[in-house]
Amino acid sequence: MKSQAALEYMLVLSLALLFIIPFFLLAQNSVRDLDSNINLIESKETIEKLSDGAKLVYAQGEDAKMSLYVKFPKNIISTHVVQQMLIINIGANSMNNSIFEVFDFNVTGTLPDTYGTHKIILININNTVNISYIN
Repeated sequence: MKSQAALEYMLVLSLALLFIIPFFLLAQNSVRDLDSNINLIESKETIEKLSDGAKLVYAQGEDAKMSLYVKFPKNIISTHVVQQMLIINIGANSMNNSIFEVFDFNVTGTLPDTYGTHKIILININNTVNISYIN
């Protein structure tokens, strides 16, 4: 009798696990998707903050200078400052995504490609905004 009860208990427990495991897998996928979406949102916020700073320094004219602290998201693949664009490439949702901003003035310099908060220096030199960072 005791062995039959133990066998029935193991059967019920096995069936319960079969029903619960798919929910854990779905939850794991949801968490991964949420993390990717957070990285995309942080990238957009980073570009917006840099863009606002660059526009302000450009509008203030020659020799205007500004520094700001900007948080760069996880999973950064690369960053680029090219002619009239700022670009952050990140890996999200098993894909590479480019977040960018286009200006009506030239920008030069470099941006960090590592996770974390970095001090960014923006300087208007000859009506071109130079972007640099301090580790």
